[in-house]
Amino acid sequence: QRATTPVTVGDSNQVKDFNLAVETTCDAAGYKSGVNGACDPVPGGLVVGRVLDGNTGAGLNRATVTSVDKPSEKAETGPTPDDASLGDGFYWMFSSLTGSHPVTGASGKYESATSTVGVTADQATQADFTLKAGRLTITSPAVESTQDVGQSKTVQTTIRNDGTAPATVELSERRGGFEILGPRGARLQNLRVKGGGVTRAWLGDNEPGDVLEPSPSAPPWTTTANYPIAIMDNAVAAYDGKVYSVGGTDAAANVVNSYVYDPATNVWTRIANLPAALEKPAAAFVGGKLFVFGGWNQSGIPSPKVYTYDPDTDVWETQASTNPAPTAASGIGVVDGQIYLVGGCANGPCSLSNGAVVRYNPGADTFTTVAAYPEAVVWQGCGGIDDTLYCAGGSVGQTDLRSTYAYDPGSNTWTRKADLPVDVWGSAADTANGLLLLSTGVINASTTVTNQGWAYDPAADSWSALPNANHARYRAGAACGFVKVGGTTGGFTPTADSEQLPGFDQCDTVADVPWLSASPTSVTLQPEQSITVTVTLDASSAGVQQPGDYTAELAVKADTPYAVAPIDVMMTVHPPRDWGKATGVVTGADCQGNSTTLRGVTVRVNGKKGWTYTLKTDADGRYAIWAPKDNPVTINAVRDGWEPQFRQVNLKAGGTITTDFALRRDTAC
Repeated sequence: QRATTPVTVGDSNQVKDFNLAVETTCDAAGYKSGVNGACDPVPGGLVVGRVLDGNTGAGLNRATVTSVDKPSEKAETGPTPDDASLGDGFYWMFSSLTGSHPVTGASGKYESATSTVGVTADQATQADFTLKAGRLTITSPAVESTQDVGQSKTVQTTIRNDGTAPATVELSERRGGFEILGPRGARLQNLRVKGGGVTRAWLGDNEPGDVLEPSPSAPPWTTTANYPIAIMDNAVAAYDGKVYSVGGTDAAANVVNSYVYDPATNVWTRIANLPAALEKPAAAFVGGKLFVFGGWNQSGIPSPKVYTYDPDTDVWETQASTNPAPTAASGIGVVDGQIYLVGGCANGPCSLSNGAVVRYNPGADTFTTVAAYPEAVVWQGCGGIDDTLYCAGGSVGQTDLRSTYAYDPGSNTWTRKADLPVDVWGSAADTANGLLLLSTGVINASTTVTNQGWAYDPAADSWSALPNANHARYRAGAACGFVKVGGTTGGFTPTADSEQLPGFDQCDTVADVPWLSASPTSVTLQPEQSITVTVTLDASSAGVQQPGDYTAELAVKADTPYAVAPIDVMMTVHPPRDWGKATGVVTGADCQGNSTTLRGVTVRVNGKKGWTYTLKTDADGRYAIWAPKDNPVTINAVRDGWEPQFRQVNLKAGGTITTDFALRRDTAC
């Protein structure tokens, strides 16, 4: 220990004594605190070695090695980047037990392995562990069929276990339109961050990022109507096909402004103000009401209040209960009607977070503290899928994360899942189509704002690339749809950008695909065993009314440590020979005679025999619909606020007719 006492410099006759107490910390394996603070050795030896994958021979990092007779003596394997002659999956463990005794190696979904190790005192004994696991291969990772409306066909694929242990396989259906498997979106765009700042929030950096690579607007992301104001750190949630954005900051101050976006009309509409100006709150819909939690208030302190908004009455209310662990920039997810708030900034500068997790019961208006997040995380992305909460990315102190965790409410435990491809924080995140979606954010150790995105598949425990967004941003809001609102290119430079990734609109638990079925859907395969799966594609089902390409996936869930990509399914449906196609563009003219295309117009085709086919115009005002040649047929174009129009036309069997509509406002000019 250090001791101090006053000394007069230059007085040669002054002598001072210093009495120092011995302070020793003996926390190294093989030593204990002894008499007078000395480190006394403990008899025993070292066990060293590697834990290996039984199928590939690769070293397994984060595996555990444990003494069976003395479980407190254990070690975790790790990488060995500085030793070219020693592979990953290396461990060393002190054993106070000498002689022969059992030691177990274990890792995730591998079968554990136990060996009898002869430990010699004062020496190192090598003990390697090879762990067995099932490993699946699929002969046809994509199945396709071409058929007419009303026909049903079957195709087959084979799943084989090439691993060294049994594997249980479960197949589940997902509705299609997954752009993950389609176009890659805009060209990669990265923004070099200026400065760096002292916190994850970069409060000291007020400059927009420098563009490293261009990013032109490109499908499949669709640029939607700009948000009414420049915004960042807003809370966004979806309900009943619409997207709600509340609070945030316009850089000058926190705002109470709140808006609702209707994708059908591509219009943002002002709603009642949030009761308090909050920056980076968290929001979610449960039971038809929007619940808003936390966020920095005008004093820069996380708010403990809970606000609710009713879309039917356009009224906000303040709940009686308060959050016992209020934060800003927390993760949020809904599981079984309960709202979970994960981590976040517990003070103004975001320098404090303990990874606290609270569960809010909307019906009882009560909070419950549950198991803490494994890391003291802020700025991560979360969402509920079925009966599990998933979170990924974020930051801990000055370290940015790639980690993914799943929370099981039943056991009140968090489990590590597959890592993200990159470290990322400040992403726009939500769940859709049974996936956790993260788009844009800050990557590469907080040096780059990117337009990349990723989707986590719980069934396969793997990440896939989402199409690149049109705008590289971070601290934007996002909601199922998948709609991304606002954000910044660096520092406090909010934007009004809004864009949508079509196809990700399944906000609840993924429903059955009416035209798809598979058999069997569950099986346990022994090593070297295979099973043939019969996939039925039924174009006579209620879910198939129009010719075209129907896409879906069969998710493959297995108790193996390897990610298994879903089986892509495509059914191409041709029209019957006596059907014809009607297409056209719907425009609208204002009182000054200016014309523009109208999206979200309802177009109905009615036949003489009483059948009706309905669809809405796309972002360019276009429609296209097949129908039986039941001439003459009537085509109606209807949208609120516009005078409806109809036409009688004759369809051509196997051909296409074009019928355009020019609507006028139904109010007087």
